[in-house]
Amino acid sequence: MVISDALRLLSEKYMSIGEPNEVSDRQINRRVRSLADELGATIRYKNESKFMRGLAKVLFFAPRFNTDTATTIGKTIWLPSREWARDDRRCWMVLAHELVHVTDAIRVSGALFALSYLFPQCLALLAPLALIPGCGWFLACLAFLAPIPSPTRAHWELRGYGISLACLYWRKIPTVGPKYIIERHFVGPTYYYMWPFRRAVRNKMDRYRWMAAAGTLGREIPIADALHKVVTQAK
Repeated sequence: MVISDALRLLSEKYMSIGEPNEVSDRQINRRVRSLADELGATIRYKNESKFMRGLAKVLFFAPRFNTDTATTIGKTIWLPSREWARDDRRCWMVLAHELVHVTDAIRVSGALFALSYLFPQCLALLAPLALIPGCGWFLACLAFLAPIPSPTRAHWELRGYGISLACLYWRKIPTVGPKYIIERHFVGPTYYYMWPFRRAVRNKMDRYRWMAAAGTLGREIPIADALHKVVTQAK
């Protein structure tokens, strides 16, 4: 649900080397937003939301939560601000990533997706059971608030970042730099230290990159086919 500014460098360091008549980032941004509309997704802005400002205080371990990251809750995609979204390339790439979460939540049901994404930290919600006489689970449940690895959250984010790397490949943008930035986010505070196994992340990213090159990514991430058409085909 949360994607850091891992792709910020795209508009600063990497440049598309496609043909001059190729579809522009502004066109792609409009198309990805239209795709979001078709899926019933809504785009909102964190700096205009009291709820998001409050959530940022809870997520103190991610200081850039409201300024440099996007968050998807259900079918609502929260971007940092309208000003942030003016960078067409950054915006559409982040939206493409977030649409993977939207479609995955639709496929497995929103409640199950949310619980699996927040697992195991969501088990801390069982702490009120300590109010039941004879139940001594309070401290055990609170222990789940620790940065325990989350295989389910890592699974969902790997799919989102698989699309991110595919978009880079489709736009003829180098993927090596972004791939290692993504790897650092998996083992760091951006996703609450969700998956410390760097090699596993690297291997999965390489697999998705090669599937994008082979044209088979849609078999594993169905929205990939629609995004490939949006990103590469001029109208």
